[in-house]
Amino acid sequence: MSLSPAAINRPPVGSVRIQTGAIARSDLESAAIVPVDVIAGSPVARSRALSVSADGDLRSGLWDCTAGRFRWESTVDESVHVLEGEVTITSADSQTVTLRSGDTAYVPLGAATVWEVPDYVRTFATTRATAGTQPSGSVSIQTGSVDRTDLEPAPIRRGDVLAGSPVARSLPVSVASDGKFGSWLWDCTAGRFHWNFTVDEIVHILEGEVTITGADGQTVTLRSGDTAYFPLGAATVWDVPDYVRKLATSREPALGTLSRGVRWLKRVTRPLRVRLRELSGRA
Repeated sequence: MSLSPAAINRPPVGSVRIQTGAIARSDLESAAIVPVDVIAGSPVARSRALSVSADGDLRSGLWDCTAGRFRWESTVDESVHVLEGEVTITSADSQTVTLRSGDTAYVPLGAATVWEVPDYVRTFATTRATAGTQPSGSVSIQTGSVDRTDLEPAPIRRGDVLAGSPVARSLPVSVASDGKFGSWLWDCTAGRFHWNFTVDEIVHILEGEVTITGADGQTVTLRSGDTAYFPLGAATVWDVPDYVRKLATSREPALGTLSRGVRWLKRVTRPLRVRLRELSGRA
């Protein structure tokens, strides 16, 4: 849903923005639904922006709403994670999906939908503005659950491991049609390793904890309910004491070079490639 640009100060290029305890914040501000779009009830919506990329294209924030039924036309690509309550979303082609706590969905730019909140819903949303992009006209709501257990191996490069034997896994849960915006689950066991970001990424910690050290020596520990924004090019060290699980949403910059695009594709398809090597006996 709508994330007001006035609700957050834009960080400088290359900076890491950490929002500890962000998911539990209660200081949301009014985000009124246009009266003509209300179909039933008197829904009251609020929002709070949390993070924004340096170019303003990638944003994350909280949004909640009380009971009601209303129209909503998406002006951005949006990845939604339901934190509490439920909402039923119906698209213009009559596709209907009910999202409850733990569910995620991808709603594309141009999607004309009707949202029905029976009582209350609270979400964590990440959006891509996709300036200059035209709606495809094809509406597809992709759903997934943050509780899924069928994650695939996503090995950390041996040369990046500093301590321990971290075992990482990942699973895409929603991806835009252009392949440059999407969300996935990622988890990792105990270990310490280098992690350099080849995309802009917004992270929501679902379980466990991790201590992250930036190239400038800044150190922060993220735990369940914390969020963070990592820009393309951020060089970090991750220290997982036991286990960590995150929901990550990333954006490949629209003007990224071909080499960046290749790295993005390799990262997204890594679990599939690992599985194929296992099946072929060449792992």
